[in-house]
Amino acid sequence: MTHLIRLLRILPLLALPVLSVPLTAEDTSAQPEVAVFTIKFEGGTLNDLEHVIEESIGDRLNFVLGPRTHDLPVPPFNLQAVTVRDLAKTLEVLLPQTAEIGWTESGLDYALPVLTVVNHQKTPVSSPKTITQAFALAEIVDLSSAEKITASYIAAAIREAWLLDPNRKAEDLRLKLHQSTELLIVNGPPEAINITENVLGSIQRSIIFRKNAQN
Repeated sequence: MTHLIRLLRILPLLALPVLSVPLTAEDTSAQPEVAVFTIKFEGGTLNDLEHVIEESIGDRLNFVLGPRTHDLPVPPFNLQAVTVRDLAKTLEVLLPQTAEIGWTESGLDYALPVLTVVNHQKTPVSSPKTITQAFALAEIVDLSSAEKITASYIAAAIREAWLLDPNRKAEDLRLKLHQSTELLIVNGPPEAINITENVLGSIQRSIIFRKNAQN
């Protein structure tokens, strides 16, 4: 009987309306502080700009360069009290169109603002640079007529001098004798032209020295 009386007393309380307590909304007004930079760049490459950023504001900006970006040219600029967004917009104007700029302000996922540069230009496959040059052998052949130094002999001397370096390939040096004009046509890298000039000069000096000695 006592339990029944207690139950009858509790039932009216269960029927009371539930009061909803409004939850205090989280204050979102306190946003992360936006980093502000001052950068003066005298011009150069992105690699130079990276060094300037590291020295001046490296502790407040994460500057990331992708492949093939370090040599991209950057004109001089002077930015005062700008954000990473302002710096990104500036680089978008100054850098070649193949460069893509990405950026993000500091927040929950990033301790520092991040600025990235990616170059979408593919590196061209360049063939080794070669030079073609003609050398007149008539004077040397005439001077050495008594010694019977021919154009073929001179060409052979140039080829032997070229192959003294085991790192050089025989096919990289191409020689062609034009018999009627006594021209030696040389095709190859700049080093081959230098060796040809040195060999021709050495032969000519040797011939002149011997002639003078005989006189």
